Amino acid sequence: MDSKVLIASHIDTLYDLTKTSYCKGAHIHCQFEYKKVTSEANFILNKFKKIGVKSIYFQDLGITEITPKKD
Repeated sequence: MDSKVLIASHIDTLYDLTKTSYCKGAHIHCQFEYKKVTSEANFILNKFKKIGVKSIYFQDLGITEITPKKD
């Protein structure tokens, strides 16, 4: 089964994605570094966890799973 991959090219795009359920089950690929969002990271990750985002990727951090995989 294929998964959605959503691209966040800017921090504003990432914030916009926290406001929609479209990203449920998706992997989010950020085209910027984690250090750009460190002050808001907990807010963003908690919102994505509630929505059901699978993972998020940052250039300097790599992939972080948000919703654990089901076996």
